[in-house]
Amino acid sequence: IFSDRRTFRLIDKDNLSSPDIDELNRAGRVRVLTRRNLECFILDDEILALWIAATPAKDRLGEVVQKKTELLAAAVVDPKRHIAPDDCKSIAGELLVYLRTQLGLQGLGSTPESFMLHHLVPHVRVGTRVYEELRATILT
Repeated sequence: IFSDRRTFRLIDKDNLSSPDIDELNRAGRVRVLTRRNLECFILDDEILALWIAATPAKDRLGEVVQKKTELLAAAVVDPKRHIAPDDCKSIAGELLVYLRTQLGLQGLGSTPESFMLHHLVPHVRVGTRVYEELRATILT
């Protein structure tokens, strides 16, 4: 549509190897995230800290980060799940349940996707490490 615009696909890193990523990047039409999936950026401790600071549970960041770590560790050893240790996407729903039930936070959305989109994504902004990492990947 516009001659001065480039289009490309942005994909999760998932289990791609370094040679796979290099090959995709050389092709120029695909960019690969530097983390397993987009949720790993959105559920980053930095973003969680910015979000929780604006909630009634602002003093409970340590608990939230600890719970995220515990959920990831439990999912890795669960024989029914066998997820990667950095797969934040797989524990997003459990983390949301924890935020509602243990921290008493309401109005977080009915799905993990809704929670992340409306509550966490707005904190991915200029000046955060997460934003800069995404920017470097997308705009290179």
